Amino acid sequence: MTARLRELSRAGDAIGEAVQAGGNAVRVNGISLDLEDTGLLVSKARDKAFADAKAKAEQYAKAAGRSLGDVESIAENVASPSPIPFSMEPDAAKLSSSVPIQPGSQEVSVTVTVVFAMR
Repeated sequence: MTARLRELSRAGDAIGEAVQAGGNAVRVNGISLDLEDTGLLVSKARDKAFADAKAKAEQYAKAAGRSLGDVESIAENVASPSPIPFSMEPDAAKLSSSVPIQPGSQEVSVTVTVVFAMR
């Protein structure tokens, strides 16, 4: 069975209650935390990646005694975060009515390759 809990502050209690209600028939094989919507994060990362690529291109153009021209092509690679596994000892949930879950952080990254013309 897979359960999707959207309120992290209540997830530990919900998991603990489910385990207690099921008794010996319940085994928690693992918990994974994931971001539900990365759209805004990817958009911000994309903007930052493009700005960084342009700044570097301008620096190279200046070093070559040229000016930056039009964009010829853009390619990107989006690295979305993978769920973070959280493992427990088989009897750990039985020892407490709430499973300890703490928020962490995940990284969303965009790698962009931009080809500029030089004048």
